[in-house]
Amino acid sequence: MDIDKIPPLTHVKVKVNGTEFKGKLLPKEGESYVLKLDSGYNVGIFPKNIESVEELEEEQTLQEQQNSDSIIQNEDLPKIKILHTGGTIASKVDYKTGGVIADFTPEALIGMFPELTEIANIESQFMGNMWSDDFRFAHFNQLASAVLDGVNSGINKFIVTSGTDFLHYLSSALSFVLKDVPASVAVVGAQRSSDRGSSDAGMNLIGAAVYLSKTNFQGVVTCMHASVEDTTCNIIHGTHARKMHSTRRDAFQSINTPIIATVDYEKRTVKQIEIMNEIKSEIPSRLPLFKEDLKVGLLYSKPNLYAQEILAYQNFDGLILAGSGLGHFPISKPNDDCSEHEKIKSAISELAKSIPVAMSVQTINGRVHMNVYSPGRELQEMGVIGHGSVMTPETSYIKLSWLLSNYSKEEVKEFYTKDVVGELNSNEPNKLL
Repeated sequence: MDIDKIPPLTHVKVKVNGTEFKGKLLPKEGESYVLKLDSGYNVGIFPKNIESVEELEEEQTLQEQQNSDSIIQNEDLPKIKILHTGGTIASKVDYKTGGVIADFTPEALIGMFPELTEIANIESQFMGNMWSDDFRFAHFNQLASAVLDGVNSGINKFIVTSGTDFLHYLSSALSFVLKDVPASVAVVGAQRSSDRGSSDAGMNLIGAAVYLSKTNFQGVVTCMHASVEDTTCNIIHGTHARKMHSTRRDAFQSINTPIIATVDYEKRTVKQIEIMNEIKSEIPSRLPLFKEDLKVGLLYSKPNLYAQEILAYQNFDGLILAGSGLGHFPISKPNDDCSEHEKIKSAISELAKSIPVAMSVQTINGRVHMNVYSPGRELQEMGVIGHGSVMTPETSYIKLSWLLSNYSKEEVKEFYTKDVVGELNSNEPNKLL
């Protein structure tokens, strides 16, 4: 059969130099053909190496198979509700582009990983199919409200599926909004789409289900690969998790505090390291939600900074400064080339008089310590808060936004450096050695 006469996206078997490949024939670009293998990976094929091509009958899609099979649940197992938002964990290959799209229903996700039903009695709720960098405060509120609704209906264990890019914003936000809700929440993502052979989705989901089913805690954690191997998941406190690599399966690390626990994937066992609060019984009547029209900035210190960049936030409700070193911004004038720094100092000072301005460190690891060098002391005198904080810039942004949503500006400045849900717990020393 002539491969040029086969329509794109047809399922074919191609023999190349004695080796057979099966997959979808993608639209041709250039001189070579590209086959999307059933595993999800692409293989490029030069025309001269093709020995034979056979068009195959279209197989029943994975989603059709899942939807056609009934999912049998064990009512005696702990009940876990999955709140599905989308992201790579719920993605499949888009054969038109060769990329991935968020396109699996919650039911299909359970169908892909039937082991879940051996661990818990699974319910699911579709919240949306979106990449995590599309999150807004409204989505945090919707998810938190769905958790509260679930608690009111008798469920207290939840898995929230999310894209990984802003997963740590989500886990931090849910930690604050759900602080008084008697529920255990595990936020889970994946670095590889669920229909790829190299996907980490199944292990992360199963790890989260194992941890929820075997423990009883109140709060929010993340569950992601502990290494590139398919052996162990790390359970990380929701306000201390951060994505530290763009593609690795062990991208998430616990910042400035130990991990909560590890889950052995093969043995389905939990090794507890840090103790979280046990679930309480009282259910709050309302949630401390985010104001959805709130405007909070996050600005990194950098060379050649201009005061105008800081003043761009003068109509905002708050600002996080991701400072250099121990929490600094360029406000000194060591020579005439640094005259702009006087304007920066004035801009920060004026801004701190009208809105809360808080310092974090762009080193990610380590504590804000603004008593060591004169710029830090001056920033504190100007009204910049955050001295002693071990929060990442992202958690700092979420906490300031949540405080501004629920307290007065005066209270925000007072509460910002007081621990609410464990975000200030740390193994970092209070004093420099």
